[in-house]
Amino acid sequence: MQQVLDGPKFTKSIPTDAIRFVAITSEDGQASTMIFDNFLIETGAGNPSVPDVETRTFTYVREIESTKDCLVEQDFRGFVAREGNASAAMIVHSGSQTAVVDLVKAIEDAKNCALRKDFPTRKQAEQAAAEEGLKDSERVGEFDDFIVSISTLVPAGQSLQTTIFLLVDRVGGTDESTAFLTIDSIDSEVKASPDITD
Repeated sequence: MQQVLDGPKFTKSIPTDAIRFVAITSEDGQASTMIFDNFLIETGAGNPSVPDVETRTFTYVREIESTKDCLVEQDFRGFVAREGNASAAMIVHSGSQTAVVDLVKAIEDAKNCALRKDFPTRKQAEQAAAEEGLKDSERVGEFDDFIVSISTLVPAGQSLQTTIFLLVDRVGGTDESTAFLTIDSIDSEVKASPDITD
């Protein structure tokens, strides 16, 4: 007979300043999905005469087992909302490549590219996120989905380190301007590097 415990109990501790995510890698090790529930940043109502700037960064390292150069393709997905004179920016530094993201283009890319529900690890990652209690960021007001795709050549025997930098700001002068920016998932694939011919 199973014993039933009465009264309150702890389930888990969640640090408020930690970026929470789950990461699932395919059995063959060639695909991976990370799903986040709080990799976000926002600015908004406050003293209208004071500029308001917020930043947040996240870094991760992918160890790669390969005796030859390889190509890592990453799709960063999220959404952005801006009102008034507030703005948002995103920078991705992966390996030796740095991309200052054009959010207008990234929004257009998302409109033209359906979410790959068939990505090998996405369904497992979504299930793991639900089991861990991770929830999608709440979409309030007007927002735009975006997708940013970055391919990085990784030399044989090296790992790939990626850093994402998010920034939102609100220029002083109005208390009605707001900006919100979030990354909710990253899909990654590692492939043999395409042959380079002279």
